[in-house]
Amino acid sequence: SCSGAGASAGGEADKADATDKADRTSDSEKTLTALEKALEVQLTRNISKHMIELEKAREEALVHNITALSALLDSCHEKREEAAAEADKEQKACQAEKRKKEAADADKRGAAQLLAETAQAYSKPYAFVTMAYDKEGAQ
Repeated sequence: SCSGAGASAGGEADKADATDKADRTSDSEKTLTALEKALEVQLTRNISKHMIELEKAREEALVHNITALSALLDSCHEKREEAAAEADKEQKACQAEKRKKEAADADKRGAAQLLAETAQAYSKPYAFVTMAYDKEGAQ
């Protein structure tokens, strides 16, 4: 009877031990599941945070690039306007020089014509009188 009671007590202890192990295993599985969910939530938060940071950095880079391009475009416009003003100035200077040359050429032609008329008038008798009369008569 001792052996039966001992066996029965040993069987009860084994059963209790097995139940305890099963409970601990169940608790461990629950803990692991909870940890997995917590890690998944944290990972999702971290990914979202990094995505937001990346998007912000991308936007800042775009703003920087747009600002730089805008400044470059302004600089190009200024240089083009300066070049156009310089070309206009050079063209006006060239035109003024051309007008001066034309005026000088006209003066030379007029002087040459007057010299020719004077020479022709001196070659005739009473040249001064005739020339003066022609000039007054023409007016």
